[in-house]
Amino acid sequence: MGGDGQVAAGCPASCTARCDGHPGGGRRRGSGRTVANPERNGLRAVAEPAASRTVLAVGALWLVVALLAARQAAAVLQLPPRRRLADLETWLGENGVLRAGQPLYGDGAFTGPSFTGTPFAGLVLKPFTRAAEQALGVGWTFGTLLLVVATGLVTARLLPGPLSRRAALFAAPAALVLLVVSVPVRNTFTLGQTSVLPVLLVLTAFLPRCSARASGALIGTAAALQPAVLLFAVLLWAAGRRRAAVTAAGTFAACSALAWAASPDDSWTYWLRHAAGAGLGGPPDSPANQSLHGLLLRLGAQGPLEIALFLVLAAAVAVAGLRRAARY
Repeated sequence: MGGDGQVAAGCPASCTARCDGHPGGGRRRGSGRTVANPERNGLRAVAEPAASRTVLAVGALWLVVALLAARQAAAVLQLPPRRRLADLETWLGENGVLRAGQPLYGDGAFTGPSFTGTPFAGLVLKPFTRAAEQALGVGWTFGTLLLVVATGLVTARLLPGPLSRRAALFAAPAALVLLVVSVPVRNTFTLGQTSVLPVLLVLTAFLPRCSARASGALIGTAAALQPAVLLFAVLLWAAGRRRAAVTAAGTFAACSALAWAASPDDSWTYWLRHAAGAGLGGPPDSPANQSLHGLLLRLGAQGPLEIALFLVLAAAVAVAGLRRAARY
């Protein structure tokens, strides 16, 4: 057919070689069938087992989280009533300081440690004194478990990106495993403390879609429960989020003023006599005290030397942490 013979199966002569023999595929001359791409198929064959292994590994890690959480809840609920949730019993039990209407930080008609939270925390916990003891213990344990799960999920959400899909899948269960096995969280379960809630409030305040007003309100409320986290209001200011920082300070002041109006004597004792709760609670050198002060005491530092070391190291850690966090 002359020049027409150079056209085969609708393909010009200039591309006949690509259509007939290119390893990337195309159509065979006159066949109408697509040639398989061995390179692409090979990549798919490698990727699919890898994805399956990732899914299995993530599922196994979530199973570990579930087992650890169930074990922790069972360990608490199986304890005798007098040993279960010791701090909660001291605060809300039959002779608890909140139920009996005694001074929060004085000697009451009960055994065990006195109330160690802020006056605002006492005000928040007061309504729980009406709950039945057994129902309160179960509800408190599972409520704490939900707070820990939420803390792990928010922590994973706040990891600096960009994260690979694999890392994002592992982030939440890995964070939860570390939380559940940590000493502070285990003590929170065993003693019935409220220390997880301020941490969750602060983390939520730094979620990307959290407004300035909401961030400030969350951090201010957390600081009213745990004054140490007021440092995050300073972080907001250093990061240029001045409105959120002012809101945090205002919320903290409002919550503390509300507690002062409800319990003036207890507020005076906590903020002035105990300098924001210093000296309340268990032995400061206990392993449960994960602060820098507790670490120095466990290392053997005491007296004025320990105080000087603590002030210097605490200032250095605070400045370095704030500068780094503000850049982040």
